[in-house]
Amino acid sequence: MRRHLPLACLLAAACTSSPPPAQNAGLAPDLAAARSLLLGSQGPIPVVVTPGPTVLGPSPDATVARLASDATQWAAASFRPSTVPPVSGPHLVMSFAGADAAEGAAGCGSMAQGAEMRSDPTKLRAVLCDGQTVVAETVGISQGGGRPAAERLVTDTTSRLFPQ
Repeated sequence: MRRHLPLACLLAAACTSSPPPAQNAGLAPDLAAARSLLLGSQGPIPVVVTPGPTVLGPSPDATVARLASDATQWAAASFRPSTVPPVSGPHLVMSFAGADAAEGAAGCGSMAQGAEMRSDPTKLRAVLCDGQTVVAETVGISQGGGRPAAERLVTDTTSRLFPQ
């Protein structure tokens, strides 16, 4: 004969179990807002690259969008290149600095610059915007030169902006 736990015991156990942790638990307010914006995106998020480092190939903006998408696979989010930031909605501005590209003020209205960056990027400022409002930003520093280091710079900086 099988013994069945009384319904009251099962209900008591269910009522005393702790709730699951909040999705953004432990994140700073800006990173929690960035994560919410990322998870709530309805399609690829535009990314503006300024200036485009030539070390990333003939289409640096597309490479940056792909690397940022790879870094946020956990959220099933993606990015697409854009030369002009949208007036409303989420977008990401990736501003590179190096020997031939001084660090500029990467704001939500930053547009892709015509000149390409011929030196290896040493620094990357990533700014997540919702329209013209800065939601979150972070800065990454390169640990070397060449394409692999530039790709790591994009991936690491994106991961810092959108932690899992």
